[in-house]
Amino acid sequence: MNTNPSPSPSSSPSGAALSWQLAKSTTQATEKKIAGQLDADLVAAVKQQEKGTLLPCDSTAPWQWAGGTTVTFTRPTEPKPILEELQKKWSAEPGFTASLITDSVDGSPELSLHRNPVEGYVIAPTKGDAGLEISSFSQCFTLPEDEDPGRSF
Repeated sequence: MNTNPSPSPSSSPSGAALSWQLAKSTTQATEKKIAGQLDADLVAAVKQQEKGTLLPCDSTAPWQWAGGTTVTFTRPTEPKPILEELQKKWSAEPGFTASLITDSVDGSPELSLHRNPVEGYVIAPTKGDAGLEISSFSQCFTLPEDEDPGRSF
């Protein structure tokens, strides 16, 4: 029987106390929460990546889990109003900052969410405004020495 509580997007352990499994599950829970805040009649499908990759992080906790979720819309939709609505919701979320970026490289708006200096989410429209891509980056953690950081997590 699992006695560990499910990770909550509102709570996030850090550093040495954080395993890659908890970093991943907490980050994926936040991805799902973001997708769940979209109008149900607009969402045709939500596909969360089962596995992600590890990226370098910082000197005290050298790894970060990166993954993502793709939301497909029922119809092409102007992304800026959707991102503005998500910005309002996440600006009110304890511990998060939300910034709408309107001068991205390709000119599309993006929403950047951060819970701390490294845990973050970038929400951007897919081609043809057919959906949203949620890219995620966990808090930093230490990987056990017997784990290979080059494999999928």
